[in-house]
Amino acid sequence: MNYSLVKEVEIAGVQIWKAIEDINRVYIPKNDNWVIVDYLFISLYEVAQGIERLFKILIELMFYAHRSIYNRKKVDELLLSHNHVAMYEFVNQKEKLSFGKNERKLLECISKFYNEGRYNRFVYSEHTLMELKLLQKFGSDIKEEEFDDKIKHRYGKTIGHISHTLYDVIRKLSYELNIYVYELNNQSVANFVLSNYYKDDLYGILKEIENSKKELLWYILKKGKDLTITQVGENIEALPFDYMNLQMVLEELICNKNSGEIIYNFVSNEYDEQVAEDKDKWKERLEFIEIIGNTNVCFEEDDWGDEEEN
Repeated sequence: MNYSLVKEVEIAGVQIWKAIEDINRVYIPKNDNWVIVDYLFISLYEVAQGIERLFKILIELMFYAHRSIYNRKKVDELLLSHNHVAMYEFVNQKEKLSFGKNERKLLECISKFYNEGRYNRFVYSEHTLMELKLLQKFGSDIKEEEFDDKIKHRYGKTIGHISHTLYDVIRKLSYELNIYVYELNNQSVANFVLSNYYKDDLYGILKEIENSKKELLWYILKKGKDLTITQVGENIEALPFDYMNLQMVLEELICNKNSGEIIYNFVSNEYDEQVAEDKDKWKERLEFIEIIGNTNVCFEEDDWGDEEEN
């Protein structure tokens, strides 16, 4: 349990965080049907699996902590199911989870999706956009003009509250059993999802991360000429990003829209031209670009000065 379930806790946290990243990639309308459904599908799929995994870890811990009151066969049947509501009811009988209306609605939403929506397009079905319809129902009381932002915050906050609550009980039972199932790698995004150090609203955290990236970009814009790396690369010309819509490029970079497709295509085309013109110069450029953000490379003013003197 120490070495297996502890990995499962972190996997669950990563899956849930990926669900938040994917819900951020798409605009969600309240009444229209136009939507990039693949991102909604993956988001619901990841959160359904992540929360299910947390429930099953917790159920397994509950069995070992109180095995005299549970039937192993019935517990195994629950562990082999994908019924989020049934798992909640099982846990809640003893642990009294602090779930409100939105938490219960979301459990119903992801349970329905996971059991009915994952493969519904492989057979004839009138519900070709079940993912969208489930989320629209989840936010049915939200006004149309603010639906996209509000539904994402509700989604993130509800998932965050469920995750924090389940993780707290996992930690409590781990203490009772003298095991370490609750431990998290401090470099894992599972900390955003599970640690009470962070707020419930996971979507809010993601937007704050985006804001932090903007602050870093602003620092580079303001201080760029004073940074040592600009001296190191003074002979490397910048690519002509000024021909592009800069706001659109920055949004893609900050929000990781479509994994940076626009930026990738632009740079790829520029590289093709540079290779054709002067391959050696292009290789020199790559050597410099690869050291940007490489934590194994550190530039100090004195080192740069000494290098120049040599």
